[in-house]
Amino acid sequence: MVFSNRGMMVIQKPPGWEVDSVTNDTDALCLSKFLQQGFTKQTSPLLHDSSYGFGFIHRLDVASSGLVLIALTMEGLLALQWQKSLYLIGRDYVVVSYDLEVGGQRRCINAKVSVPRAKVSRTVTEDRGLPASSHVLTQAHLHGGELASGMRLSKLVIRIHTGRRHQIRAHTRLIGHPTACDGWYAPAAASLTRAVLYERVPTRAWVRTPRWEGELTAPPPELHDHVSAS
Repeated sequence: MVFSNRGMMVIQKPPGWEVDSVTNDTDALCLSKFLQQGFTKQTSPLLHDSSYGFGFIHRLDVASSGLVLIALTMEGLLALQWQKSLYLIGRDYVVVSYDLEVGGQRRCINAKVSVPRAKVSRTVTEDRGLPASSHVLTQAHLHGGELASGMRLSKLVIRIHTGRRHQIRAHTRLIGHPTACDGWYAPAAASLTRAVLYERVPTRAWVRTPRWEGELTAPPPELHDHVSAS
């Protein structure tokens, strides 16, 4: 826990853990079960109630790490959901993506996304989807080193205005810079397969689903004209 206040707290999630807002009967490392071990149902009933998403205000992908905002009381839940609905809660992310992006360039990606109900389906950008907006700034260019010789990478800072499921992964894929180490949204050609890399990363941090078979240098023909400078 890095912060707590009346009816809410913030915790640091490591990679490999799932922010499960629904009942999960799998063997995954579920953040709700971890919290329930430290907070009893008598003192913090919200953390034990799946009908209120175990108090989670937002989610982070299993492979990512970062801060998670959690409500401990109904008062805290309603206050935080109200602020989120009015876009009063800022959400910034640091993302490593494949290939080089123009250094120092700021851009706004406004591309509608369709979020599937099934967790095993990708979020895709298409005109019939829901509005989604991401602000992107390139911070650095990286090299894959011994683990991925010749691989060019970019470090992106992304601030999301909306918070659709897998919005960042869908938007970076759209502009031709899919997120690194992501078997769900990155091309098969860009996957890092060295055994030494797998030994250093928790199993749950890897997306074990079919890869996008497109070309890394050619982003999918979805909504290229929705990317603008900002």
